[in-house]
Amino acid sequence: MNDNKYYPFERNRYYYGKLLTTNDLEAEQKYMNNKRKFINKVMFGVGKVCGLNVYKINEDTLMLESGFAIDGLGREIVVGQSEVKKLSAIDGFYDVKSEKMILTIEYNEFFTQPVYSLTDNQDGKEYEYNRIHEEFKLKLKDVETTNVDNLELKDSLIYNREIYSDENYKISIHMPKMASLKSDFKFITQIEKLSEINEKLNLKFCLNIAGFVDDENNEKLMINIKDLSLQRGETHIDERWLRPNNVSSEHENSFMIKKNEVEISIGDKKYEIKDNIILPVVVSEREPIELIKTKVKNENLENVMGSKADSDIVLAIIDVMSIGDSCVIKNVEVPPEHKYSVQMPAQTPYIEKISSYYLKQNAPSKKQTLIQVNENNNENADLEFRKRINTVVSSGIFEMPLGVNVKANKTILSDEIMHNLGKGDVCVDVGFEFVVSASDKKDSYEKKIVFGNPEIFKDEGIDVADVTSAVEVLCEKGTFIVGLQFNKSVSLASIKVRWFAYRRLDMAQEVENNNGKVKGIYVKQDTVKLAPNDVHFFEIGFKNMNPTTLRYEVIDKNGGDINENGLYTAPGEEGVYEVKISCINEPSIFTFAYVIVMKKEAE
Repeated sequence: MNDNKYYPFERNRYYYGKLLTTNDLEAEQKYMNNKRKFINKVMFGVGKVCGLNVYKINEDTLMLESGFAIDGLGREIVVGQSEVKKLSAIDGFYDVKSEKMILTIEYNEFFTQPVYSLTDNQDGKEYEYNRIHEEFKLKLKDVETTNVDNLELKDSLIYNREIYSDENYKISIHMPKMASLKSDFKFITQIEKLSEINEKLNLKFCLNIAGFVDDENNEKLMINIKDLSLQRGETHIDERWLRPNNVSSEHENSFMIKKNEVEISIGDKKYEIKDNIILPVVVSEREPIELIKTKVKNENLENVMGSKADSDIVLAIIDVMSIGDSCVIKNVEVPPEHKYSVQMPAQTPYIEKISSYYLKQNAPSKKQTLIQVNENNNENADLEFRKRINTVVSSGIFEMPLGVNVKANKTILSDEIMHNLGKGDVCVDVGFEFVVSASDKKDSYEKKIVFGNPEIFKDEGIDVADVTSAVEVLCEKGTFIVGLQFNKSVSLASIKVRWFAYRRLDMAQEVENNNGKVKGIYVKQDTVKLAPNDVHFFEIGFKNMNPTTLRYEVIDKNGGDINENGLYTAPGEEGVYEVKISCINEPSIFTFAYVIVMKKEAE
């Protein structure tokens, strides 16, 4: 562990006639450097600040974008221009034992500019180095030895307790460590599928919540998940809301799960947990946000300075495929929480994440959500509604593995990919993304997307394949499959596919009135973006007609609920959902509103 205790601070005192020695000048630099590192660590935190994205260029080469980060000692790490590196040329490559590795960056400095010295140095040489050059160093490590998701603030306020795991499933529970008498709070049961095993999972346990009740006024929370079937990489989440009932403030309560009351079965096999699980909860009369901020502000300086004092910062997780004594890069992905983890005052993103355990927002008492984790690193772009052309757009990118030495006329199909535009007719276009040398700048690179056959642009220095692409859209599932047919043999290990999905939305229906004027209704905000389970009121305007009674209908199955007054409650699952509003007396007059349901981005 590196020493990052920079205080107490001591600086030079200048006076007339003072003889400045080497120690005095070094003390001057030390004071300024340590003060800056101290502020960096306490005020801004640790990790990436901007840039430093990592891209795969080909099967053995990466590109690191320029950027800036702060390490666990408060030191600035600056990458002034993009760098291209062979994977095998990065430190630690030959020490990695697995096919999943972590790319890290750390601060590095060295002496430079040797100059003649009036006195010999300790090594007897007649010269000394005149400058200290600051730069960075890249390293590769085994993923098992690196803590990718280091969230000290969140872990100090939220229980993240694993109750069972094996090579097939991981079961964990999550809840706040503090409860407010003025707010409900959330208890989460999370099940992750880790393998391709086909057996279904059953989970049953009882959480003793004395002093609290669930939405059905029970003092024991029963979790009973039956015949759960997941695909590899999927996560099932069960959310329950609890509220204080008969408990005093500033009192510590303990929730308990008894080991003999936990029933876990996978297929025909039953499993047990080793110990009882006890979750102490401190109860307070203060609002949740006050509890969180007080906890953050009351963290003592030793804990703040001691948290995540590692010198390296995780940039990417790299999947490789071993071929003999070498390997090829299959996939590069940014780890979760890749932005800098913050202390004061920039702890807002973490406070918001913790606050979500207390913000009920009219959620149902039981919410079960299936989250698709795309192993192809499908980075869904933000869904933006194009009002003028009445179209919803979504996009993403994934790495499509090709194997070794693909033969001519071979066809390769991708996995099913969710386009997040819901069921129905959707148009999907695909292109191929490449990073190439910039034509106008030396040692610089730029990104290009080729639609159609990349072979047409081979003269531009892109390592391409002669390939024809096609897309199969599964309208009833809201997914699509990309198919590639290679016209010539190719040695590429993978190809990066960029996709764009479009959905044309229905128009409103208007009619002419007795005076020949067109009358109709319209939604004053016809497209809204909501988080799962959020609530929105649709305000309706009337064109050349008097206000009348309206009928509200959610067109999509499981697309949320809307009451007779136009108050809409979003569903728990992400997607684009359609609401039809029509006049009860004149059903031929109607219009549509569209709701884009998306989880808020992690800060």
